[in-house]
Amino acid sequence: MGFQGAHIARVVSTFPNLLTYRANVTLAPKLEFFRRELGLTDAQIRRAVLASPYRVLSYSLEGCLRRNHLLLRELLGSDKNVTAAVLQSTELIHGDIRGILLPKVKALRDHGATDDVIVKLVMTHPKALMHRLSPFEESLVAMEELGIRPCSRMFPYSFGLFARLHPRRWKRRMDNYLSLGWTKEQVTEAFVRHPYCMSVSNDKVRRIWQFVTKRLGWSLEYVVASPVLLSLSYEKRIVPRCMVLNLLASRGLFHGKIKMAHMCMGKMKFVDRYVTRYQEEIPEVLEAYSAGRASAAAV
Repeated sequence: MGFQGAHIARVVSTFPNLLTYRANVTLAPKLEFFRRELGLTDAQIRRAVLASPYRVLSYSLEGCLRRNHLLLRELLGSDKNVTAAVLQSTELIHGDIRGILLPKVKALRDHGATDDVIVKLVMTHPKALMHRLSPFEESLVAMEELGIRPCSRMFPYSFGLFARLHPRRWKRRMDNYLSLGWTKEQVTEAFVRHPYCMSVSNDKVRRIWQFVTKRLGWSLEYVVASPVLLSLSYEKRIVPRCMVLNLLASRGLFHGKIKMAHMCMGKMKFVDRYVTRYQEEIPEVLEAYSAGRASAAAV
């Protein structure tokens, strides 16, 4: 599995009872289970063990790990889906699937969630369903109040994010948007469109907001309509692309205004269209792209 001496020392210091286990009888079969049956790579297994040695290595292989694996495969439909879900939270493989997860799955179905929605939710936000302290019922009510139906494709992301955010953290995020001139209705609209706008740090939101409103002249309504902007990298995407487009505009090769589409365009497509295409004619375009990343990171 590639465990180094420092790794082993860290695991033993966290879980000293591990030294009482028989390596070939107890430990090796569990590690092979993660590799062969769950399909995890050695690097993924190392990360899981180092993150929580007790939880990963102490539970019974037959009485817990394999039992949960079978339940998850039945629920998620394929080994590939099970692997993806476990990578999000190893609690799925050692936790109380029958007592915690399955009752919530039933409640979701009772509220109209489809199998596809449930599979996506478990694969992307399993902690929202497995943590006992996760506000499951409150999150269902909140989704209903926001008009996000359990059968909609955005439900797994909206519900999963909301259920994992502590109410105080949600309030801080909301207050930050309100301080920038947004209304509560606009924040809600943005969340419905792109739930992860509420997981972006307050500092990042403010930095991007100030840039696009002061430098690009974008309106509040324009940003609310495409809140995915707030999840993009300020240093690696927004500033460098603006520097490239401004340079091209100064040479008469780019006309019109910088738009949201320029920010959301895939990296290769943007580089091919606005950097590589003009690199021989305007060598500075590559420098502008690189300088933009450096200057943004330094701010």
